[in-house]
Amino acid sequence: MNQTPNTKIKIHRKKAFTLVELIIVITILAILATVAFVSFNWYTKSSRDANRLVTLTNLEKWLNLAFVSTSRYPVPDESINITDSGTTIGYQWVFGENVSSLIKASKVPTDPLDGEKYVYSINSLRKKYQLMTFLEAQNSMNSPLSLEEGFRMKAYADYSKRFPIVQWDNLWIILDQNNIPVKIDIVLPDTSNTVRKVYFRNEVKNGTWIILTALKTTYTKMWKEVDKNCDIEDIIIWDQIWAGCNSTLGQGVEWGKKDDGTDGWIADCFNYAGVNLGIINCPVATSRNSMISSAKEKSWIIASWVSGVQDNIWWKFYTWDNSPSACPSWWHVPSEDEWAKMENYLYGWICRWWDVAQCSGLWWMNNYTKNATNNIIQVLKIPLSGGRDVDGNMFRNRWNSAYLWTSTSGYNRFFNYWVDTVDRYNIGLLYWFSTRCIKD
Repeated sequence: MNQTPNTKIKIHRKKAFTLVELIIVITILAILATVAFVSFNWYTKSSRDANRLVTLTNLEKWLNLAFVSTSRYPVPDESINITDSGTTIGYQWVFGENVSSLIKASKVPTDPLDGEKYVYSINSLRKKYQLMTFLEAQNSMNSPLSLEEGFRMKAYADYSKRFPIVQWDNLWIILDQNNIPVKIDIVLPDTSNTVRKVYFRNEVKNGTWIILTALKTTYTKMWKEVDKNCDIEDIIIWDQIWAGCNSTLGQGVEWGKKDDGTDGWIADCFNYAGVNLGIINCPVATSRNSMISSAKEKSWIIASWVSGVQDNIWWKFYTWDNSPSACPSWWHVPSEDEWAKMENYLYGWICRWWDVAQCSGLWWMNNYTKNATNNIIQVLKIPLSGGRDVDGNMFRNRWNSAYLWTSTSGYNRFFNYWVDTVDRYNIGLLYWFSTRCIKD
């Protein structure tokens, strides 16, 4: 058939995506898939972590029921011994078949990811215990991981990538550098160069869980467990652990007592108005108000702060030479550097440059405007204990001043209620002052 010159041929083309459009779509899908994968991965890990925390709670119930029946906790399965100078102070290994049978658990609790048993530790008296597990997501109790964290985390039994968490009493769990619980007997003191981590749990506030940090390579008692005249918890200041009270141990003497046990001379004893009330305000220890009283540290904290309520005497005095006797094993008299480190930390900057008065604001004056993060009175509650003169007979400055030894020859810290600075000086070795110990 002939076409006329005006006839037009129509060409029909099928519509399709361009290469650029395809790349954009694929990129968007990849991003969505990645976000979905990371979110799913985090929720999976969080679900397992929740399972671990519930298991720890159940183990606590089972152990406490068993303790009611036997008055002691079972020894960990295949336990290692932790000894100090030849004396066993604790046992560590796992919550296994034997422990599960003794507490009548229906089955051995294991990790939901790799089937490993929970770490379990007790002290030598079998009156305290500690449990440990390893979380997969460090912030699984808070919010989902970022993309970077999601790719970095691995859901395998690589314990160096997981996060230890312990529960219940203040005992130690000893791990190696890869977060693996130690399976060989621990003999203290340990002079080897082996890298170890020791984890313990601080007090839990408001029922929250605290993920632990590596602290020290010792397995020790708290101060109130070694000095029965104290019932205050150990005090943690940065990376230091201070005794909750001035020591009453070792070769010390009580207020008003000479070496032979007879009464000395109370030269002066003040109230906070600066009035010397003598023996009336600072009685010499008797059967009524000596350190054998049933009242403990919290009673004399009140006595330290309130004028005229000073019946209880809760410290002893030591010369510099015998001050080390105030601090038992795993504790020591703090050095000049350790005192300065604590002062600088509370001050917020370097304040201990030289001798005499330094670190304004750390001591008594206006301490009520401070708190336990920036004032020694508020954090350590050091009593104004006074001291004994070199003659061994005269006692002075109770409720006016405090003197505490350092391990640096002859040096002490001096505090006075009407100044706000901390004094460092060398008054001599033969005065009798108080001692506050610090953990090794």
